[in-house]
Amino acid sequence: MIYVLVNKAKKNEPISTKARIANTFWLRFKGLMFRKDMDEEEALIFYHTPSIHMFFMRFPIDVIFLDKEMCVVKVCPDLKPWRLAASPRAYVTVELPAGTLGKTSVKIGDILALVNPKEA
Repeated sequence: MIYVLVNKAKKNEPISTKARIANTFWLRFKGLMFRKDMDEEEALIFYHTPSIHMFFMRFPIDVIFLDKEMCVVKVCPDLKPWRLAASPRAYVTVELPAGTLGKTSVKIGDILALVNPKEA
């Protein structure tokens, strides 16, 4: 299912209109590896994931780490291939196209939400 990821701290400003949850073994394992790029409005969301790796990635991404209440605890703009990122307090990790954080001004302490596109 496709969701809209919004920033509740910014009056439900959309961050991604094509957010998918990596909820199967294969989606979690593959993630964005081996892809050439991401769509501008795309996001990939991982639950129970306080860290990610950028091995076998071909492009940089922006990463948001959230706690269980969907509060932003760390942001990593322009994370390059072959790097690692982690936040021990994170429960949810959001992978976005590089540059998204700058366009949307997401910051630590903001509350994000996934909403059905029909309700956005």
